[in-house]
Amino acid sequence: MASPAQKVSHTRHAHIRALAAAAFVAAGFAAGAQEVRVEVVKHADGRPIPGALVVVIPEREPTSVGKFSDRDGRATLTAPRRGGYRVRAEQVGYDTWVSVVLVPSSAPTRVRAGMKPRSLRLPPLTGRSETHCSNLAEQVTVAGDMWGEIRKALAANSITESQGLAPLDIESYDRVVDQNGSVVSERSERRRGNSIRPYNVIALPPGASGAEVSPVFSVPEASTLLSDQFLTTHCFTAIRGAGPENGLLGLEFKPAKLGNRPDLSGVLWLDPATHSLRHLAFDYVNIPVSLRAARATGRVDFQQLTGGEWVVTRWQLRIPRRDHAPTAGANAIAGYREIGGVARNAGSPVVAPVATAAATGATRITGSVFDGTTGAPLPGVEVSTFSGSHRTSTNRGGGYELATDGATTDSLVFDHPRLRLFRVPRVRPVLVASGGRAQVSVVIPSVAALRQTLCPAGGSRLQPSGLAVGYVRDDAGNPVADAQVSATWQVLWIEEKGRLISTNERRSVDGRTNADGSYLLCGFTRDTPVTIRVTVDGTPRVEERYPIPRSMVLERDFRIPAR
Repeated sequence: MASPAQKVSHTRHAHIRALAAAAFVAAGFAAGAQEVRVEVVKHADGRPIPGALVVVIPEREPTSVGKFSDRDGRATLTAPRRGGYRVRAEQVGYDTWVSVVLVPSSAPTRVRAGMKPRSLRLPPLTGRSETHCSNLAEQVTVAGDMWGEIRKALAANSITESQGLAPLDIESYDRVVDQNGSVVSERSERRRGNSIRPYNVIALPPGASGAEVSPVFSVPEASTLLSDQFLTTHCFTAIRGAGPENGLLGLEFKPAKLGNRPDLSGVLWLDPATHSLRHLAFDYVNIPVSLRAARATGRVDFQQLTGGEWVVTRWQLRIPRRDHAPTAGANAIAGYREIGGVARNAGSPVVAPVATAAATGATRITGSVFDGTTGAPLPGVEVSTFSGSHRTSTNRGGGYELATDGATTDSLVFDHPRLRLFRVPRVRPVLVASGGRAQVSVVIPSVAALRQTLCPAGGSRLQPSGLAVGYVRDDAGNPVADAQVSATWQVLWIEEKGRLISTNERRSVDGRTNADGSYLLCGFTRDTPVTIRVTVDGTPRVEERYPIPRSMVLERDFRIPAR
């Protein structure tokens, strides 16, 4: 007779297999098959739950099909042509709902899933050394509860990517850095896609690791973490976050046994208030001895979209490089190889109208604003139609929603000091039919992209041109227009065709503030600090000296004191 732990394990793995299979299924079965019309609502008051993952699980067929419920909590799926099936609805923060066995019929089947909110048990206030790491089947309380919420997000991410439900603007990189973090070489790529896969992989060259078989390192995918192989070969512990993860809950995992190949260890972090998966921080353990002087580590950030889809917004993997210099020690590290990137939800300014019998009701325009210079959403952005008839602001997550009446043919205006500062286009066209939906998003590029865009003529490949931006205001906070802003710095040496031709050369660049008080200067280098001077009406008012940050983007605002 199976033990309770084995029963829990069997049920959990069956759920995982069903959801993983749904991620790789085609959009539907043969034309003319029976419809299953599902309505997902809150059990207490019957209000719709948008963004829930609804899955039809056949008993006789090997594949399942899944969709996310719309803003009215509805999803229409296709039932199998023969045999019974079940309907499962799940959403982060709610108990999973499963129907009784249903049988296909000639008429559409209507299912109403009433879901109840759930609460997470908190791990004890103990140190890591006092926690017990065990298989998930043995932890039917804290760790099991946390895995249940994490599994929902990972399964939804698999379906989102496999079915191409969220178009993404993807910027990826592959670079080599030295021990100080300076970039030695770098390749980057920009593309539009529905998935960040395939992930880049770091494969060590033969003999580089000292092992008989050179290992291959990759960013773990959702399917890897959901697999029976991963769950049965790792043990798990529920922990509380500290430091940067303070306030979060973590599901720590590590190999139950170390084999002869690199394996994953890490923590899946989630928000206890929303039950949402935040990010995965991982390390590769059991790596070759020649690389153990430094960590092989990485991170994957997750985000849920308004439609229920889950996407990866950022990923990174860093592997140490062995120093092969004759004078280096046997296990000396020369630097790192890094791969990673950023993915942003790519809203289209023109969206086809929602298919409906009568094009009535509110027209919705949604989107988000993301600041690539900080790697975080940008709250407080004022979003309005060009005509000024509708207006709102982005929330703490950088999202917004405008509701209009009837068809909308207009432009959206995004206004925020950082958008003006970095010269980001702030007017975007939008066209949406009555009762339809449109999505318009804005992204501030990364600091590297801004330097190339705003300072295209300066610098070189080895020493790119620096960028200084900011605002000049008076004591009352009003912008100071047409003020002169200058930057001076020393170039320690100047070479021409490999020969030193000059040393300690003083250079400068000037500019003037715009009507909103913003300024932009290009040209300085990383070698020495830069001195910035602000002159108003021919009189120097402010002079300050700054070191150049590694990003080569110096962002400083100035206040002009009253005379």
